[in-house]
Amino acid sequence: MTDSALQVRIGDILDLTIDKVANGGFCIARYEGKVVFVRHALPGEQVQATVTEITSKFLRADVTEVIQASEQRVNPPCPVAG
Repeated sequence: MTDSALQVRIGDILDLTIDKVANGGFCIARYEGKVVFVRHALPGEQVQATVTEITSKFLRADVTEVIQASEQRVNPPCPVAG
């Protein structure tokens, strides 16, 4: 697959399975073989995430909906968080 074959645009929503934690508070997922750094996710979760950045080597995305939450996910103590 070439980068030109990956038809993803900023604002697209992707269905992702989160793999592991990366630096900077991101977690790693893959979309059609391309690495996606995802904010607001936990390893093992199934999420929908909105693409926020596209580079030649990776994508960045923010979780917009948690489809299947990790057992480690907790509700934030502050009512205005998240």
